[in-house]
Amino acid sequence: MNNQFTWLHIGLGSFHRAHQAWYLHRLIASGDKRWHIAAGNIRNDAEQMVQALAAQGGRYVLETVSPEGEREYEEI
Repeated sequence: MNNQFTWLHIGLGSFHRAHQAWYLHRLIASGDKRWHIAAGNIRNDAEQMVQALAAQGGRYVLETVSPEGEREYEEI
């Protein structure tokens, strides 16, 4: 039996990338290498984002801003 898991998410919007994908990224970084993300797109206006992420191997930089205005950047 295959012990690999794929999380399928419909859409590649900012909320998914800043929250759901971030949590899964952290799970994988902690050592649980069984997980992968697959994304489906059903919106014509997201095609440019889909192509940009594909060109980057699915990687992107997440910017978080603290209440004090401090910025942190993390590659996901």
